[in-house]
Amino acid sequence: MQANYLLINFDPVAVSIGPLDIHWYGIMYLLAFLSFWLVGNRRAMAQPWR
Repeated sequence: MQANYLLINFDPVAVSIGPLDIHWYGIMYLLAFLSFWLVGNRRAMAQPWR
């Protein structure tokens, strides 16, 4: 029986610098935090403060 899907088995470690391993989920958390930070700053600057 043949599978009808493609199973991608990738390494969870994106970058390994010596003893420091940077995982993909850590990069995604960082990108999410930075994007919400930038959107929040733009929206805060666009709002007139009383």
